[in-house]
Amino acid sequence: MHSSQDRLRQLTKEMNAARDPGNGGGNGGDADELESLRRQLEESNRKNSELIQFLTEKYGAQNK
Repeated sequence: MHSSQDRLRQLTKEMNAARDPGNGGGNGGDADELESLRRQLEESNRKNSELIQFLTEKYGAQNK
């Protein structure tokens, strides 16, 4: 299973390829969709990081 960071890198790579007419890309709709997915994944990663930090601060000390 791929990590979120691996998936983000793959989406970025696909998005760049979709924008490059030399690689058969150039369809703006595909690039726009990939960009949207990339932004959603980044936002999800940010929220997960914040949640992990909050839970660690709130409950982490109780495990010691």
